[in-house]
Amino acid sequence: GMRGSTGLGFSSMNRYALSQQMSQLNVRAIIFQYGVNIVPHEIKDYSYYKKQLKKELASIQAAHPGVSIIVVGPNDMSKNIDGNFVSYPNIPLVRDAMKEAALESGCCFWDLYAAMGGRNSMSEWVAQGLAQKDYTHFTYKGAKYVGEMLYDALVHRINETNL
Repeated sequence: GMRGSTGLGFSSMNRYALSQQMSQLNVRAIIFQYGVNIVPHEIKDYSYYKKQLKKELASIQAAHPGVSIIVVGPNDMSKNIDGNFVSYPNIPLVRDAMKEAALESGCCFWDLYAAMGGRNSMSEWVAQGLAQKDYTHFTYKGAKYVGEMLYDALVHRINETNL
């Protein structure tokens, strides 16, 4: 992870060094979770982000052919409007750009926003102690729960495929 990152920057890394590192670590799968840091920059079109994300995913795939990549979409996050915490309205746009980039790149996509409960779900996560009072980041307990949700989704999909 790169705290505060939008997930853009892998294509500027030394591909040989990245390839060597992934080979030595025997990387089989990557969970790519970025996107939340792009949300506060509210615009109506995220096609630029989709294009750049596809470039980043292609760079990772070129460095380590055959690696499986799961792109995790942004979580819900809220901003304070007149004392009420409400979801950023552009989260679905960021999520959709990420989903399209992932699927067009041959990667998997997991919709964390939907898994959390969608629009305005962050307030409930904060109330349950699963997210911090910045209405953006998870607590340790919340991060653990998200990990369990992702694991359950993967196991469900594997079992569904093997039927």
